Amino acid sequence: MSIIGRNSTLFNAYQKEKQKVTANFKLNEMTSQTQISIEKLSSYDLAVMIGTIDGEIAKRGGLEVYQAASIKGQDQKRGGDSSKRMVDWLKEIGIWQTKDMKIKPVALEIGSLSSRNYITSCKIFERITRIDLNSQEPGLIIQQDFFERPLPTKLVERFDLISCSLVVNFVSKPEQRGRMLRRITKFLKEPDDAVGGRCLFFFVIPLPCVKNSRYCDKQRIDEIMKSLGFECRKYHESHKLAYWLLEWKGSNSVDNEYAIGKRELHGGSKRNNFCIIMEAES
Repeated sequence: MSIIGRNSTLFNAYQKEKQKVTANFKLNEMTSQTQISIEKLSSYDLAVMIGTIDGEIAKRGGLEVYQAASIKGQDQKRGGDSSKRMVDWLKEIGIWQTKDMKIKPVALEIGSLSSRNYITSCKIFERITRIDLNSQEPGLIIQQDFFERPLPTKLVERFDLISCSLVVNFVSKPEQRGRMLRRITKFLKEPDDAVGGRCLFFFVIPLPCVKNSRYCDKQRIDEIMKSLGFECRKYHESHKLAYWLLEWKGSNSVDNEYAIGKRELHGGSKRNNFCIIMEAES
């Protein structure tokens, strides 16, 4: 949007489309499900597309209502809370399950939609820090961009577990996705400092990112995670999502020289362009 705002032609195209959709969109009308490759769109067409999306959101009641619907979809009774699988895995593996533990683990939830999910109700964690770009619960969820969160300088600012569910796929640039994953390791405790000697990362992305991408698949994700010092403990595919529970082996296990660019792995005109680019850390 910042680029659109600085270009009068793009801004006018955006505003015109948004106003048209707001005026004509019918609330009982289904949104088109046509897949579009954003990379192939011109700046003008992209501005129009954003105008269409923003117009529809405005017609449905605005961003707050849109996010409230997302939170409702995450409600436990609707089975939309991905953290339920994480909690079930922790119990299955037996991590942090001893009742007489004197110290409980602490967690960071990136992209938190609700403070009333399974990660909260499981009572495994002493403290849960929740952040999101657009907090719907001020005081409980910190409104913060993970890229702008200060790097920890002391142990109390690090975490035993980090949850990142359906966040990386919304990061716009492949390079930024890689930087985000590398940055996550900076916020985990070293195993020697962690509760029970275990540091975990719960990671969720849409299934098409690994099943129908030209540039990414599960093998590529596993390779990236290994380079960051992660070992896969659990993996699951549902109809729509891919889930990982990974254990971090510490900073000594991170390959700072690892780099992987945008390379086609699978051909086909109907595939999406999801990609994660890893850059070596200087």
